[in-house]
Amino acid sequence: MLCGGFNCNGVFDYLDFELIKKNPKIICGYSDPTSLINIIYAKTGLVTFHGPNFKSLSATDTDYGSKEVEKRLFQNILQIGENDEYRTIQEGRAEGILVGGNLSLFSNLITGKYKVDTRDKILFIEDLGYESPPRNDKQLFIQTKAK
Repeated sequence: MLCGGFNCNGVFDYLDFELIKKNPKIICGYSDPTSLINIIYAKTGLVTFHGPNFKSLSATDTDYGSKEVEKRLFQNILQIGENDEYRTIQEGRAEGILVGGNLSLFSNLITGKYKVDTRDKILFIEDLGYESPPRNDKQLFIQTKAK
């Protein structure tokens, strides 16, 4: 999975979900690919991963990122390292199907033809705190043309 997912919902009508289901691959990304990860799971039932994408792994100055992905995907080691930065909101354990991702992108998947069912699932939200909801394409076009 590469990064870049703003408005990727526009390609959903062109995806052959049956073909994707018959040819499963590791689909992994975070933030921008939120829409693709969730809709591929919703339409095919395939397991997808919210985590580092291949571009981010090759862009790191150390091999820490690739070693962490290898531990989680291939060695089934799911512990959080002592230097990882996470904030626990509610202590405890949970087991179930996880859906969600980037807040501004996942919000486009709560209604309509490509709605992702969140019932009886664990919803997680990833947000950097400075992201704003995407503007519509017409506003982007007018702003770009004016420059």
